[in-house]
Amino acid sequence: MADFLRLSDERYGRDGERNYGDSFVIDQALDNRGTPRDITALLAMIADGRCATPASCALMVEILSRQEWRTRIPAGLPAGMRVANKTGSVSGTVNDAALIFPSSGRPFALTVLSKGLGYAAQARAETAIAALAGQIFATFQDGGDPP
Repeated sequence: MADFLRLSDERYGRDGERNYGDSFVIDQALDNRGTPRDITALLAMIADGRCATPASCALMVEILSRQEWRTRIPAGLPAGMRVANKTGSVSGTVNDAALIFPSSGRPFALTVLSKGLGYAAQARAETAIAALAGQIFATFQDGGDPP
């Protein structure tokens, strides 16, 4: 944490007085350590009520269901479907992880992480994530089983 704070102060200034637009320095210096498998497993434990108490897990799903940024995984799914997701972006990344609650069948988790995207790829990433989510959901609707 101290390294992050030092890099943040160097890049943005102690009170954020420097340009906030490009966080590339911090992104490259402090690499995330989670994998899509890790995040998907965590979401599955939350959905199954095994991550904490069942009441706490239900609250986590409720909070994630209130996500306001719906242009990634949720955008690729049928309108009105319950999706509990968490987006994340830093320079060069556009991510989303979600619990998807189909009208029939069990909920399933989907995680899409990207890294090292250029500006043009970042601009297309949300649409690509939505399309991927739609294709995966269609596969499940055609009789495939979630992993």
